[in-house]
This record gives sequence, structure tokens and C-alpha cells, in this order.
Amino acid sequence: MTYNEALDIVIAKTKHERFRWLCSEENPEHNIWRNKIIELAGGKPDYPSKIQMLKNVAGTMGDVMKSVAQGKPLQASEEEYNRRKAICKDCPFFVLAHERCSKCGCYMKAKASLQAAKCPENKW
Repeated sequence: MTYNEALDIVIAKTKHERFRWLCSEENPEHNIWRNKIIELAGGKPDYPSKIQMLKNVAGTMGDVMKSVAQGKPLQASEEEYNRRKAICKDCPFFVLAHERCSKCGCYMKAKASLQAAKCPENKW
């Protein structure tokens, strides 16, 4: 379900047009609201298939193991972790309710904390 479809459903149920502004580009937190609207409409965010998510995790873990074998740190610094989380929060693929990326399916608290992990959209 797209947020536009969900928005129509939620507005029809609640009669609150303000949801349109909350989801608009004018609102700095529009990505958070778009995901919330999908939930309010009874939909679920689309994640990759379970097979694809397993491949994504395996790829990330391979990158992490290579990095650690080269003597690099396992964990990102606190500053880097916070920078990554801030980027994710503003991303349209970030699902706040589950703290997951709908592009790769990963739980971002875990992924953002791994130094060698990469954003599927190359944002970090």
C-alpha cells in the first residue's frame, strides 16, 4: 500500500485533512508521517522477501568479517552511529514503527552500529 492510498483511507475515516500537510514535502518529518499513515490505514510496509533479506544480512556479515580480519573495528564510533541514524530517520525507506529499512529489511539499530555495514541507498 502506498502512503497516498493510505492517506485517502485515513482521511476518509477521520475527516482530518491535516494529515495531507503532515505527509507533504513541506513538513520536515513527512517520511515519519507517511509510514504512520500506512499503519493507521491498516497496511504494512513492504519489505524485501525473506530470501532477499537473508542474502542482505549474509552480504553485510561477509563485509563485517572481512573488515575485522583486516584489523578494522567491529563497531562504528558513537559519532558515526548517530550520524547514520539521523540519515536513516530522514530516509523514505525508514519505517519508524519497526526501526527498519524497507529497502534492505535490516533493523537499523543493529546495522548502523557495524562499522563495515553499508546503506543500500549509499547514504552512508
